[in-house]
Amino acid sequence: MKKISILFLTFIFSSNVLAWQPTTPVRAIIGYGPGSGNDLVFRKLSDIVSQQNPNVQFIIEYKPGADGTIAMNYLLDQPNNGTVVAVPSFSSIFVANDIWQQNKKFNFDSFVNVLGLGKSPLALVAHLSSGVNTPKEFINLIQHTSNNVNVAVGSGAHHLSFEYVMIKTNASRQRVQAINYKGPVDAVTSVASGQLEFGIVPMAVAQPLVENNKIKIIGITGNKKLSRYPNAELLADVIPGINVQAGWMLSLPPNTSKVIVDWYQREFKKAIDSKNYQEWAEKNYILIADNELTSDGLTESGKKFRKSLEPVIKGLEKN
Repeated sequence: MKKISILFLTFIFSSNVLAWQPTTPVRAIIGYGPGSGNDLVFRKLSDIVSQQNPNVQFIIEYKPGADGTIAMNYLLDQPNNGTVVAVPSFSSIFVANDIWQQNKKFNFDSFVNVLGLGKSPLALVAHLSSGVNTPKEFINLIQHTSNNVNVAVGSGAHHLSFEYVMIKTNASRQRVQAINYKGPVDAVTSVASGQLEFGIVPMAVAQPLVENNKIKIIGITGNKKLSRYPNAELLADVIPGINVQAGWMLSLPPNTSKVIVDWYQREFKKAIDSKNYQEWAEKNYILIADNELTSDGLTESGKKFRKSLEPVIKGLEKN
């Protein structure tokens, strides 16, 4: 009888653990402004998660600035009971924040990273009045220009791509520089308005302005051409090895328990696998990295990314 009671209590305890889910609205911290890739993918996925779990609600809190550092510094001190999550940028959290953000309180592995939410090729874009139309023409410009050339960037991924181009092409640093904006929307808007001639932003963010004939694509990162823009050339064809993409992920505060991590990983993966998200992602040039759909896989991918960017980091140290 005693053994039966113990087994029964064990079953009840296990069932309660497996049944964990948020019982109050979840605060989602985003370190960029509305319209960023972080914002777009999380809004879409969290809506699907809420539809599949009617009692779960998400409230987005924007804490823009310092390439997501303000938001992640904030997450570091939040309770690890599953009521607060963050949506950092993959390239920023794993590499860029280490290079450019002196006031960060965290390391690349400080948080519990749940899974990747998607990635988007970066687009080198230009104002319609620009005389530059191809990657080769852009490289020729930044190598030989006698005028100042400013390139708008809105996050660490964009800035890393810019630096990769500068290092690999030996471009003029006295004439060519990146101008940092609070997020990709601000960066691409500066190009569309003619404030700056060039920008590097996620294709997912640039697409509406391209479709409305406000900016033009000079080239894209990645190794696959865009079906709707077949004339957009691959930057890798003239700058081999440029593989930085905009990527977004779901993170929890340090030492969050496994049962909470498992719930978020399971429910957001179900949302990612849904037809609703898959069709939306394809339409918006958001790619799903299957190897980043678990906590371990995402962490391993981040470490490999850090390794692949060592030439850029060393090049920046020299400069």
